[in-house]
Amino acid sequence: MAAADTSLADQIAQCVIDSYRALPKRGKPTSKGPDKEEWTVLAGFVIEDTRPEASQRLTCVALGTGLKCLHSKQLRPFGDTVHDSHAEVVARRALVVYLMNQLHQPQTMPPVFGTHSGSAKHRLNSQLLLHLYTSQCPCGDASVDSLKTAEDEDEEPQLKRRRVND
Repeated sequence: MAAADTSLADQIAQCVIDSYRALPKRGKPTSKGPDKEEWTVLAGFVIEDTRPEASQRLTCVALGTGLKCLHSKQLRPFGDTVHDSHAEVVARRALVVYLMNQLHQPQTMPPVFGTHSGSAKHRLNSQLLLHLYTSQCPCGDASVDSLKTAEDEDEEPQLKRRRVND
């Protein structure tokens, strides 16, 4: 299917999936026979280059897989365990590493960062857009089920209130 025939969302999804498939098989879910398929959630960040002359419009810059979060009883007091290894969290950590590397040793054209006029702060280059793809809706507090609109209630969701008050 040609890129012009697919939506931007589909192209972003395909960019992340292709990047994942290009990785070695080690550590990926496998098939262990009928009805014994392993699976995982995949998340990735894609940079879109909006310049008309861009040779590669979409680039996957960070990937993450996972679907687990440690219970608070499993956390260690020294902070030496990864508490949340959901795909989106792992992908975000990989994105932070990518951005830090770009900040210290820019390796892309156009550069990922531009400076805001009159400030030493860095911002994403205005010719670039950052997209997040995830193969499954987030769970927990980020899920659609736990979100409420202003017209539903002005109070916090019951689950959040219960967790805070326990």
